[in-house]
Amino acid sequence: MNKKILFSLILCMLLSFTVILHADNAMAQSDSDGRASVSVGTASPASAASLASGASTVSIANGASVTATETTSPAVYQSQTVSQSTKLTYNIVMPHDGALELSYAAPAGGSVYAYLYKGAETAYMNYTSFNGAEGVTSRYYACTAGTYRLEFQVYPKYGSSSWFIFSVVSTAAGKTVPTNNTVYACGHTGNNTTSTFKITVPSTGYLKLALGDISRATYPTTVYAKTKGFSDFVSFNSSGNIIYVGVKKGTYTFTVKTSTPIYGVKASFKKIKESKYGKKKSKAVTLKKKKTVKGLLITNSKKAHWYKFKLNKNQKVTLNFKTALCGSGSYTGGLKYTLYASYDTGGGTIYDGGREISYKPSTIGLGSKLKKGTYYLKVESYKGGTGYYTIKWK
Repeated sequence: MNKKILFSLILCMLLSFTVILHADNAMAQSDSDGRASVSVGTASPASAASLASGASTVSIANGASVTATETTSPAVYQSQTVSQSTKLTYNIVMPHDGALELSYAAPAGGSVYAYLYKGAETAYMNYTSFNGAEGVTSRYYACTAGTYRLEFQVYPKYGSSSWFIFSVVSTAAGKTVPTNNTVYACGHTGNNTTSTFKITVPSTGYLKLALGDISRATYPTTVYAKTKGFSDFVSFNSSGNIIYVGVKKGTYTFTVKTSTPIYGVKASFKKIKESKYGKKKSKAVTLKKKKTVKGLLITNSKKAHWYKFKLNKNQKVTLNFKTALCGSGSYTGGLKYTLYASYDTGGGTIYDGGREISYKPSTIGLGSKLKKGTYYLKVESYKGGTGYYTIKWK
């Protein structure tokens, strides 16, 4: 089989691999559900997606140099074709400290081993083996600025020839993280060091942040992050736990601390048009039956949202809440709902740490039915709770 046919086959195979991988990483729940999860640890890297897209390749000569650039559409380099065991070497220039992402693919038959060295050092940082049956193989490295040596040992199948394609991508700390739900690979060069990143949002809404160890370590390390409004670091683990942050238009910074050398950040933004609410009890906005109201608790805001409804007779009442929340440094933080009756100075309170609930009078000790009269509902943050909520009176 000639090289063109082999190349077409591998690109088709890699495209199928990427489609499957993206399907596996789909969100488990809708944006309004606080129980959703995203697996950062198995997310498809940008360079692998480019390898699988059928992008044109650039032939690269043995001994050539390549600069690792920050891009979601990296160049795909194709090696020379060899018919016997051969070592091919390239110089990879890392222009800054950060994460280096290497992605490889090869046709079926034979094997290829990739070794990464720092400069002229003889001890390799890591090695990777790959072949056509494995699809796209990606590895991440925490690197300082400088030149690295990438060696490929090619072992063609007996009686045939072989080649491979690869791409390189770099990510520097302190950059702006995109909010298009793609993985942003980041790297540390020291244990439990911190890096600060920026996220820009175009309007009022909420951010969904997922972080995780993508270093493929045997025992993945927890990643911690904090942003404006959080008094302490919130933990993320390799399963891709999520936090939600209510935000206004602007640029936000968040700090990441972890002992894992490479981690992934995945961010998305949801624009929300809030329903009207009262800023105090006397200005409470009326809840209409079977109508859904939407609200945001902006990070670091202490404002309460007030609503009210009127009952013309004693009756059962159910208020349904859905939330996408995160508390300050703890998953127990969230929203505090307090229901006040006009005929009583007291009230019943329920705390929601980020889930879908039905709020009934019996839940807060007010009996199976509410008495005739006007009721006031106060929604506020507790323990630094921030995020999005909806309320519907059934």
